[in-house]
Amino acid sequence: GYAVSSMIGFLDPGGDWMIKAVNDSHISFHTNGATEHMRIASTGNVGIGTNAPATMLPVRESTLSGISPDGNTNIAVEETSTSMVEIAGTDSGILFSDATAWAGRLFYCHGNDYLYFATGQSNRMVLNSTGVGIGNTAPVAPLDIQACHLDAAASPGTLACYGLVIRESSTTNQGNGIAFANDDGSVVGGSIIHIDKGSANTGDLAFYTRDSSGNVDEAMRINNSQQIGIGTTAPGDTLDVRGGAIAVYGQNTTHAASTLKIGHEGSSLSQLRAYGANSSTVGKLEFTVSASDGSPSCDVMTVTSA
Repeated sequence: GYAVSSMIGFLDPGGDWMIKAVNDSHISFHTNGATEHMRIASTGNVGIGTNAPATMLPVRESTLSGISPDGNTNIAVEETSTSMVEIAGTDSGILFSDATAWAGRLFYCHGNDYLYFATGQSNRMVLNSTGVGIGNTAPVAPLDIQACHLDAAASPGTLACYGLVIRESSTTNQGNGIAFANDDGSVVGGSIIHIDKGSANTGDLAFYTRDSSGNVDEAMRINNSQQIGIGTTAPGDTLDVRGGAIAVYGQNTTHAASTLKIGHEGSSLSQLRAYGANSSTVGKLEFTVSASDGSPSCDVMTVTSA
């Protein structure tokens, strides 16, 4: 032992400090010619690799310039390049506890190579070689969400009933959604975007596709009046098709009709029906007034191939 002035401790045979206690200051631990490796400060903080521990346990290999630990940090690891904490064991993890033994945990199971994320003593998410499972512990796809306990069909206006919710800007004509990309994630091949349309959280649903020139253009829109537009971003009718034709095909057999019905629900319907008179595409075109059940009641005009 050795004592001098306000210090007491142990010296090595060469006269260098091994353990040094400085009154009202610190206790430091040294090796290899008085090189300090650990210090217990008067605050109770323990520093490894630092003589000025600002947190309960800072571990420092080298000082990282411009970075200081948060005031709520108990353990800080600093290094100028890569900082890592390793926990080794058959199964290992970190527990987060309060009055409950563990309220949350981050747990890795080496037996099946699963990484579990838990809150309230229940697994909420798992990561394995297949993907990420949310609400289930055996994902079968890159993202597998268990939403069997939810019923969005029964309450489509309630966010809590959905398995996936995407929040977006409330600025009019801005939107976000789901993009479908190529395998390296560099190109958008198609997307579905919800576009905000102003007050009362109204919005349009737009569908985009990528053409052969590389342009991602809107192909179809369902507006907030439940009108569908193809070739237009502002549909004015229940179905508004612009810039092309509408094709309706039936079976290529005798009396198998392709039908366009026009009328009022619950009353008589007008029908435009195309028939195949034989197994070829040759047939006839009928303009028919029908009963409310859809059965023909009166042919107004017939156009044949003859």
